[in-house]
Amino acid sequence: LDAGVLGAMNFHPVNIHDLTKHAVRLTEPLASRKDIHISVSVDDSLQVFGVQTALEEAILNLVENAIRYSHKGGEVQISASQYKTGHVAIIIHDNGIGIGPEDKNLVFERFYRAAAVRGSEGSGLGLSIVKAIIEAHDGKVTVISEPGKWSRFTVLLPLVENEA
Repeated sequence: LDAGVLGAMNFHPVNIHDLTKHAVRLTEPLASRKDIHISVSVDDSLQVFGVQTALEEAILNLVENAIRYSHKGGEVQISASQYKTGHVAIIIHDNGIGIGPEDKNLVFERFYRAAAVRGSEGSGLGLSIVKAIIEAHDGKVTVISEPGKWSRFTVLLPLVENEA
């Protein structure tokens, strides 16, 4: 990703509904073990230009994290809609442990692990990879959170305009 490999690849239209379906399908076993309900509200027609496998990896990572850090019996909400600036906004919202203000600006750094999750599985690379993939697609990923209650990751990607 650092070498700009994605930028050199041919981008193709990628359906956001397909990306979210893929992430949900792969994370259903983890969600089931934690009794977490996943709700999805995604417009079937939303598309972005990109590398499908890379975007799948980014969305999968965000959904998996949302499940992993949610409280047992909770819910993860995935939504995507057209954003007023000609972008698609993909939102992954959980009701988990949240991210403290001291960690919020660092969670996208390589190998960073917030104190609340240092004893759990993971290397601290997932969110840095998400950020690199989204930025390689001319997008942006942000997080807002209330510690102990919820986190919401928002991915903005340029929308492929439907030609009518």
